[in-house]
Amino acid sequence: MKVKNAIFLASSSLALFTSPLVAADQTSQTLQSVENAAISVTVSSQQTADTVQLSLSGPSDGSLTNLATRLVSTDGQSIPVSFSLDVSGLYIAQVSTSKLTASEWLLYATATDQQGQTLSFQPAAISIQLNQPLASSEATSTETTADPSTGTNTSTTTASQTAAITNATTPSSSTTVASVSKSTATAVTDGKSSSTATSTSQLRTAAQARVTSSTATSTSAAKPSASVSIENLDQTKAQFDVVVKNVVSPNGIKTIRVPVWSAENGQDDIIWYPVTDQGNGTYRVTVQAKNHKNSLGTYLAHVYVVPQTGNLVYVGETKTVLEKQSAKGTIAVSSPDPTTGAFKVQINNLVTPNGIQSVFIPTWTDANGQDDIVWYQATKATDGSYSVAISPSQHKSEDGKYIIHAYVKNSQGKMEFIGSQTATINRPKPSASVSIENLDQTKAQFDVVVKNVVSPNGIKTIRVPVWSAENGQDDIIWYPVTDQGNGTYRVTVQAKNHKNSLGTYHAHVYVVPQTGNLVYVGETKTVLEKQSAKGTIAVSSLDPTTGAFKVQINNLVTPNGIQSVFIPTWTDANGQDDIVWHQATKATDGSYSVTISPSQHKSEDGKYIIHAYVKNSQGKMEFIGSQTATINRPKPSASVSIENLDQTKAQFDVVVKNVVSPNGIKTIRVPVWSAENGQDDIIWYPVTDQGNGTYRVTVQAKNHKNSLGNYHAHVYVVPQTGNLVYVGETKTVLEKQSAKGTIAVSSLDPTTGAFKVQINNLVTPNGIQSVFIPTWTDANGQDDIVWHQATKATDGSYSVTISPSQHKSEDGKYIIHAYVKNSQGKMEFIGSQSTTVKLPAIKTAASVEIANLNHERGQFDVIVSNITIANGLKKVQVPVWSGIGGQDDIQWYEASLQSDGTYLVTVRASQHKHSAGNYHAHVYLTDTINQRTFVGATSIELNYKQQPSRIFIDVSSHNNYLSVADYQKLSANGVAGVVVKLTEGTSYKNPFAQSQVSNALAAGLKVSVYHYSHFTSASDARTEATYFVEEARRLGLPNTTLMVNDIEEYKTRANINSNMKEWEKRMRELGFTNTIHYTGASWLDKNSLGIVGPIDTSLFGAENFWVAQYPYINGMSPETAIQMSLHSQTAAWQFTSKAKLLPTHSNFDLNLDYSGRFTR
Repeated sequence: MKVKNAIFLASSSLALFTSPLVAADQTSQTLQSVENAAISVTVSSQQTADTVQLSLSGPSDGSLTNLATRLVSTDGQSIPVSFSLDVSGLYIAQVSTSKLTASEWLLYATATDQQGQTLSFQPAAISIQLNQPLASSEATSTETTADPSTGTNTSTTTASQTAAITNATTPSSSTTVASVSKSTATAVTDGKSSSTATSTSQLRTAAQARVTSSTATSTSAAKPSASVSIENLDQTKAQFDVVVKNVVSPNGIKTIRVPVWSAENGQDDIIWYPVTDQGNGTYRVTVQAKNHKNSLGTYLAHVYVVPQTGNLVYVGETKTVLEKQSAKGTIAVSSPDPTTGAFKVQINNLVTPNGIQSVFIPTWTDANGQDDIVWYQATKATDGSYSVAISPSQHKSEDGKYIIHAYVKNSQGKMEFIGSQTATINRPKPSASVSIENLDQTKAQFDVVVKNVVSPNGIKTIRVPVWSAENGQDDIIWYPVTDQGNGTYRVTVQAKNHKNSLGTYHAHVYVVPQTGNLVYVGETKTVLEKQSAKGTIAVSSLDPTTGAFKVQINNLVTPNGIQSVFIPTWTDANGQDDIVWHQATKATDGSYSVTISPSQHKSEDGKYIIHAYVKNSQGKMEFIGSQTATINRPKPSASVSIENLDQTKAQFDVVVKNVVSPNGIKTIRVPVWSAENGQDDIIWYPVTDQGNGTYRVTVQAKNHKNSLGNYHAHVYVVPQTGNLVYVGETKTVLEKQSAKGTIAVSSLDPTTGAFKVQINNLVTPNGIQSVFIPTWTDANGQDDIVWHQATKATDGSYSVTISPSQHKSEDGKYIIHAYVKNSQGKMEFIGSQSTTVKLPAIKTAASVEIANLNHERGQFDVIVSNITIANGLKKVQVPVWSGIGGQDDIQWYEASLQSDGTYLVTVRASQHKHSAGNYHAHVYLTDTINQRTFVGATSIELNYKQQPSRIFIDVSSHNNYLSVADYQKLSANGVAGVVVKLTEGTSYKNPFAQSQVSNALAAGLKVSVYHYSHFTSASDARTEATYFVEEARRLGLPNTTLMVNDIEEYKTRANINSNMKEWEKRMRELGFTNTIHYTGASWLDKNSLGIVGPIDTSLFGAENFWVAQYPYINGMSPETAIQMSLHSQTAAWQFTSKAKLLPTHSNFDLNLDYSGRFTR
């Protein structure tokens, strides 16, 4: 059974009903599902002093979820019950007796099965003793045995701690005893002894078997019984009787109660009915749906007998169905009135099981759907019938089939359909004929004529709606007709009243009888054609001198009205480039005219095209017609020519001769432009009168963007009485002029091979910025080309002296070109020359010396200078070896070209087995044809003593905590020093710095510290230096500590040198003078990477840099690093960042100390 507002268990729904079913030899209330009798749950109960404990179990497979339970008393009290899972796997609920006001209760339960269906269960009857003290610890409890001969249960009674509680039984069980005790008990059922419960957990595992605290005996009475049935089921009245018969109750009958409810919405309509004794051993209850919220469908009725000596006992149940009943009645339609068409609709024999509020008769005609539907409310007559009168006037006065429905609005406000009917109305209809007369296209009007009008019910009026097809019915007018007195009716329609629309017009005719509404009787249509304005166009009064003429529009007809008249006019030449829309003036005779002058049309003669337009009253232009006029006035004339064309100066003269102008000459204008880029350089030149009847203009290319190529010149004469008149044109070409000059080669020096190149008679039409003499030898292409810039002499010549030493000292043929860079920056070729140079034989030679000898570091430089070589130098090689062991340590070095033209090799003892003593250096030169020549040798005594390899590491927070033992292991592996990161920028301090410094010192390592820089200005550099020193002092480091500036951030590259200097300055101010800079090799201006870095090492000294460069990606050993000794001129070299020195720590950076500043 569904219990409304039931309380759901707080535990997970998936865990519900997992306890086993009650064993077969135990007695408890087993509640079957109403919907599925195969599914049940088991309920037990126990009462203490102030509470009732309920225990519940279900199928062991966990197939039921979402339990909801509620206690309902016979007097209507309802209490939700919430179960919770205890340690034994049972669901327990505690109900306080202080909340209870009745002793007889039903426990209702619902749950959800695996298909998601909600199941309701038969109620469990619970009897509770109210306001009755518990038995003492010596109170009795019972153990039941069965007498085989009588079937009577006999109980033996002993002292018990259980409270008194009686449970009603279901039809499927005989006796239910439920209690909980911590002591042992023996249960006897059906005359056989059950096992002894030894603990609470064992009892619960047995699924709430009967438990008592001691042994006792008693006799259980036979239970009441009865049969239940449904009689007098009346679907119309929605009622039925519940009849209880064959009642047997050994202890008598105190009362019989019948709870009844509908299945709809759970038990929200439950009523506990008392029965009526029929005096013949039967009892009856009449149930009406109206007392159960008018619910329909399944009704359930349970029966409980209350004996004189006991509580409610369930004896049976039944159920029935109240079907939904619809309202019924007969619909009668009277004959329609032949004149008005009205008819009456009446509903007789109306039966409404669900009550009645009102009756509605919705009615509509069969035509056009339900566009005329009306819901009539019927009136009730004394005989119980309902009726309404319906008139066609309420339905657009339509005849034909009428559809009639009938509905009852019941007492719940719901509409119930009764039935339907139809009625047909065929009244005599008016008729007429419709035609169009007096169609006048010019006036845009017509008459609609209505004739032969027949109307059985007389004529109240005739209406004629008219509209144009253009834009729908936006111009519709409902015209009243004019009676012509001869049985015809007329309407005059004018387009001006219909937005001047043209095209198709529609006219419908409606007759309104004396007794009815509008009745359509016919229609017609016509077409108003578009009418154009008309008139005659005359051209007159042609003035032979000025060419002016008059245009006049006569006989003008404008059907659409007139606002103004326009005469657009243009000459036949060049399209409509001179069109003018002249507005005509109206004369008293209705004509329109305007005078047109050629001066308004570029003063052109020839054919003039004349159109005429009317602007009508709607603002639209209507074409009237066209005409032409021809003007042939005497025109100015002249001849045009080009004179004095000077290609060198890029100029020419335009000459105008033989000028004839009948109306005199006001001025002559000559527009000139180059063909290049259109007319972007056009100039309208005034002419200069030469006094002999000719006129001249000088044109220079420099005034036309120095454009070359075709030039166009047109000539216009302006007479005293008119505008510009074109009289002729000409053109010419300014050719592109190249710079010119003579190239002379002289002064060939027989010893050096030097020669002089001179450019004379230089002409540069496009100006001159400079002169270049590119020169190269004939051998090997232009591999030795040099663009020599010539120098201008006072005589205007340009010259330059060229030496073979500038061309790899080669002899043979030299090729010489000459170029002018003009004023526009473009190079112009002047010409070419050649000369042959025969050099005396050149001896391959060079000077060799030793420099920068450093005995302590074991290194020196070999410098090669004053090199002479016949075929050009390809490379310089310097083999070097020590005097010890022959040449077993020889190294062939390739010297590097220095900015001063010398070649340099740095020799390190580390690359020669750390040998001391005498070192030998030879020099070989290789020319461009791969001939190698020995040119000299030198030697040096190197007093070098090999020092132990000094390796140091640098650490940061990346290396984490390093103990004294860690540092001792590093020291044992050759690490002699450590550089610890202290700070970064102005906001970071290494959290491990203190331990990294103190433990390194404790292990005997040399400790230096570094700061990671971010400064981009001098002020930032000073601030970061201060921050660095403050942390060093906090750690107790002395002023002699080596302080390192770590430069890696790309943003610091701007102004890096000045900012580094400022950092050094601030460090000195704070008392720390032992400073050094760390950076990558690519940041230095001098390195072996081919990259010029931003740091100028000359400002700081190479010995004050610690340089990082990793030759190998995967790291390298100290031995290899010592052998390689990169950046040995600096203080130290970081050669790897992947040294695995301690197995418990990440990789370390390893560094080679050249200066001893990091390790000694």
